[in-house]
Amino acid sequence: MGVILAGGRSRRMGRDKAELSVAGEPLWQRQARVLREAGAAHVALVLRPGQNPPPGAGASALQMRRDVYRDAGPMAGLHTALTTPPWANWYLVLAVDLPHVRPDWFGWLLGFCRDHAGAVVRHDTGYEPLAAIYPAGVGPVVAAQLERGEYSLQRLAERLVQTRRIRAIPLPARARPQVTNWNTPADVGEPRTGPRRFLP
Repeated sequence: MGVILAGGRSRRMGRDKAELSVAGEPLWQRQARVLREAGAAHVALVLRPGQNPPPGAGASALQMRRDVYRDAGPMAGLHTALTTPPWANWYLVLAVDLPHVRPDWFGWLLGFCRDHAGAVVRHDTGYEPLAAIYPAGVGPVVAAQLERGEYSLQRLAERLVQTRRIRAIPLPARARPQVTNWNTPADVGEPRTGPRRFLP
């Protein structure tokens, strides 16, 4: 199951990030394509309550899902992704504002998924939980953290690593550009750096 998290308010960007384009392709559409090429048979677009889908998304084959928890940031989107049918063994989660992640990123991470444990990369500033693979059954862990008012994805990732529900994989330096996100207008259109393929 592929999941695009697109429920942010994009305050610093000043417009919905899902509608930004990479080489003429809207980000929401690009991320859906990446997830499908990575092997996801179904892809869902997760939005916040009351958010309008990006133009064209309603007529696409994407499933539309809405956050249950309000004003809880990407934790709410992750919760929705992991607790709404149809169920899957693996959830390939990708934030809409990561425009450099490619399909082979998830192929690489899938190689580390074992015994109902997903995979997340860890770099010098922490984990990258919004370009990760989550196993079935961790939705209640996310819900419990939300109920406690804890919205930190870093804390969630650490908890899942400690309980062996997800494996932490060191991020090779040459792959760091893939998890560079777009937050402000100055970030948009930055040149694509790094190798054409993720795998060494």
